[in-house]
Amino acid sequence: SQVRSRGYGIGNPIVGLPPNVKDAYYTQPGSPYNDASIRPLEFVGALDKDGGRKYKSDKWAERLMTVEEKEAVELEVKSELQS
Repeated sequence: SQVRSRGYGIGNPIVGLPPNVKDAYYTQPGSPYNDASIRPLEFVGALDKDGGRKYKSDKWAERLMTVEEKEAVELEVKSELQS
């Protein structure tokens, strides 16, 4: 059973939905229309020193790296393994 209003600002007294509130469709957890479900985007780090090329996970950090940066990381990992 869905809790829907009967129109703009009317509500639905049969199911207990008061006037001027959001319909149940918009209050479901995870709905992009639910204000409580919208989380701000948080970045983990940035590849440039000036804050450019921000990334939100290690996977995106790797995707945003240039070929030269990837090779430098591989060389660094190899040198750490040899030490």
